[in-house]
Amino acid sequence: MTQLTVVTCRWGEKYANEHVNRLLSQFKRHLHMPFRFMAFVDHTDGLLPDIPARRVWPEVSQATHPKRPNCYRRLNLFRLDTLDIFGPGYILNMDLDVLLTGNVTELISRPMAEGVTFKAYRDRATNTPYNGGMWLLKTGAHPEVFDRFKPDKSPQITKAEQRIGSDQAWIAHVLGPDHPTWDVSDGVYAYGRDILKGNKGQLPKNCRAVMMYGPYDPATVPVKWVKEHWR
Repeated sequence: MTQLTVVTCRWGEKYANEHVNRLLSQFKRHLHMPFRFMAFVDHTDGLLPDIPARRVWPEVSQATHPKRPNCYRRLNLFRLDTLDIFGPGYILNMDLDVLLTGNVTELISRPMAEGVTFKAYRDRATNTPYNGGMWLLKTGAHPEVFDRFKPDKSPQITKAEQRIGSDQAWIAHVLGPDHPTWDVSDGVYAYGRDILKGNKGQLPKNCRAVMMYGPYDPATVPVKWVKEHWR
């Protein structure tokens, strides 16, 4: 069976290692296939001792879109030598603000069985088809995403193209718009746009994952169903 490693990255003060712990707990409940879990962090305080952890990479560029996080360091997951870390198989990169609410097995296992090299949550921002909060990569499949990145030039390229974000903007620039994506039809929803505005704050019946990017944090959102799932 093809090996899957669920990966998350945490640095800075916005999230704590408790977010890492709870993300693993959610995957244990909602991903019914063999997987490994690995965290890239800047310290291990509060991290469960059985979670494999590595030092997160240093930031590779200080440039970013105004008022947006700088996540270029995650482009290291596209490096060819990640094969030495993860081995052949797939990496599922997940943000710490993703809330799993249902069975995500088919979302992950199907593209793996089909040999898809890259799949991501569909972002609806102009010229930015992929959201960096959830993507699946065949290990070593697209090293050009990392290899072509230039800290002093690449952010300016994506800014000129009016792409939104940091790493997700560069991924879109390099890979183009035609890789497969997940969206609401797969049960993957954006909390602010699809649930608060589009569903009056109620959890959709087919929901499997909620992308709580922006100002939302599953640890602090005072909503009953969020609290029930963030554990």
